[in-house]
Amino acid sequence: MIPAFILKMLGWTFSIAILIFYFKGFGDTIGVYYKQILILRGIFEGNVIDAFKYIFLGPNSIDNSYYNISSYLMGSTGVAQVVRIGLLFSYFCLNRFLLISLMFTIVGFLGCWKMFLFFNSIKPYLTRELAISFLFLPSMIIWGTGMMKEPLVFFAMSLLMIGFYRVFIKKRKVFSALALLGFGSWLLLATKAYVFLSLAPALLIWAVFNRIKNIKDYSLKLILVPFFIGFLIVGLVSVSSIVASVSKQLAVDNLVNNVEQRMDHWSRNSNHGSSYSLPTINLTPQGIAAATPSLFATGLLRPFVWESRKPIILFTALETFAILLLTFFVFYKVGVFKTVKEIFSDPMLVGIITFCLIFFPIVALTSGNFGTLVRYKLPCVPFYLVLLFVVYNKYKLNRLEKIMAAHA
Repeated sequence: MIPAFILKMLGWTFSIAILIFYFKGFGDTIGVYYKQILILRGIFEGNVIDAFKYIFLGPNSIDNSYYNISSYLMGSTGVAQVVRIGLLFSYFCLNRFLLISLMFTIVGFLGCWKMFLFFNSIKPYLTRELAISFLFLPSMIIWGTGMMKEPLVFFAMSLLMIGFYRVFIKKRKVFSALALLGFGSWLLLATKAYVFLSLAPALLIWAVFNRIKNIKDYSLKLILVPFFIGFLIVGLVSVSSIVASVSKQLAVDNLVNNVEQRMDHWSRNSNHGSSYSLPTINLTPQGIAAATPSLFATGLLRPFVWESRKPIILFTALETFAILLLTFFVFYKVGVFKTVKEIFSDPMLVGIITFCLIFFPIVALTSGNFGTLVRYKLPCVPFYLVLLFVVYNKYKLNRLEKIMAAHA
């Protein structure tokens, strides 16, 4: 834990240095979040009780005709959520930017650490690989820090997944698990709804696959197969509908919502020439399904190294290139068809690939430039790595068993 935490702190320090020396102090961290926290501190000066009502009970708990708080901070946007949590931290951090930012970083690290422990409890023989995926991935170290949405997303995802696993898979500590599931879902919906809308169907499919796999009666499995195939078809259509609807909504938000435009302003302005274009796509379930392979590749593997026009983009491009090499390595060693077979033999991997197939097309459709894509895709990248590591480890174990059987 300590080495990972130290690296996280170094990543936070590096991100602060980038903010100050590269972006000259502008961007969503200071230009939107911290600025609004200072404004709210001034508005609630002498009215701490109302401030805590605003934080914990929501904007509707206070009389805004008296305070006249900006409309977007009275809503349920991700910006408002970050500002409210930052406002809470400000009362314990002397209202200092660095201390508030550090609190966000610690929350994000706790989320990553919890997800590492969660997956390690399921796959205890992959400790090193899981640590790489959730704790030592360079993009996680850099972009998962500071006063941004990403740390809250990682923390919310960890609570949601732990709660889900205890309720639907292990069926133990159900009441406390329901609390974790509910709070994690609320926080994730309030911070980045599209992450929740991508993750929830994946967890549902994980639970269904797990239930079918645990059925001991082979004849009963045969009876259930047609129903399951129908459910899977309906699920895939629903997934395409989710991608289409969420993508449309995010696209509208990016065009209309001035706050969201300001949030991405630093990324867009600092990456002139780093925008990317996609073929014309019909935002219907059929159109999304047809474009899914290219969108998936864009969301996961871009920017490519030759598309990098800024040092920060090159940093991520090298990481995505390493992921591409790892993907080819697994396909070469295991084989494409055997990889698919291994995925469908493990309910957890089915859930992960479902999450990836929903999430990466969404971020590819809605980011518009590589600076934004780098941050938007971050919550799903560790899961994709977990999938590759599990598949390759199964291949090694099967190969070892065959070698031992041959020498027996």
